[in-house]
Amino acid sequence: MIERILEKTLHLFLSSGFSKTNTDEIAKNIGISKRTLYRYYDAKDKLIDAVFAFLREKVTKQHEAIIKDPSKSPSQKLREILLIISELGAKMGKTFAKDIQNVRPDLYATMSAYRRHRIGRLADVVKEGQATGEFRKEIDAELTIDVLIAALDGIINPTYLIESTFSVSTAFETVFNLFLQGIENGKSNLLETKKTIPDFESDPDSPLLLFQILNFDDLTNDSTDFSSTIQSLEDKKKSTWLMNAN
Repeated sequence: MIERILEKTLHLFLSSGFSKTNTDEIAKNIGISKRTLYRYYDAKDKLIDAVFAFLREKVTKQHEAIIKDPSKSPSQKLREILLIISELGAKMGKTFAKDIQNVRPDLYATMSAYRRHRIGRLADVVKEGQATGEFRKEIDAELTIDVLIAALDGIINPTYLIESTFSVSTAFETVFNLFLQGIENGKSNLLETKKTIPDFESDPDSPLLLFQILNFDDLTNDSTDFSSTIQSLEDKKKSTWLMNAN
């Protein structure tokens, strides 16, 4: 029952936030009485804390299972983890992010630290690829992940999506393939991301707030400048980490 409560409440919070979501709505969404809900969580703040702990545990288990799978190459690991993050990001509304930052700054601090840890684990995958020879040794793993996430944050910004003629899947595919081209050793082996990227276009009302890896700063900011992100990537082409090895 506890897992059901947390799973259902997480989905409700992601779409609607938690500051203005009352216990009646939460109980109705789960399909139980408010009395039953209080039997497990006698205060809303306790439920909120439990939901965020559940979210962190769920994401960590998914990511670590992939990272520790010896049958997967580093590039496969990155792709699968990023796709999992994309599915979460597509469900995450701006109200949810604002609530964390404005209503529960303690949770904001916790999730910010958690985000940095998860980014560090993605950097570990890049380092693994460097050790096996799949990825180029001269690139900085942490910077590489930061640049990738910044670029992907930019392409799913609602302002950019409205003004751009590109679909989310096309923009996503381009950035992700560019990323792989930049870090793979020798001739790039581009992933067929078009076959695996979720179809965000099927839901035009989706917030499309993707790849923040719980980066609530970006989600609460409407002014993300995608053009500057792309320019940053173009500038990076001039440096060694985005140039193909001679």
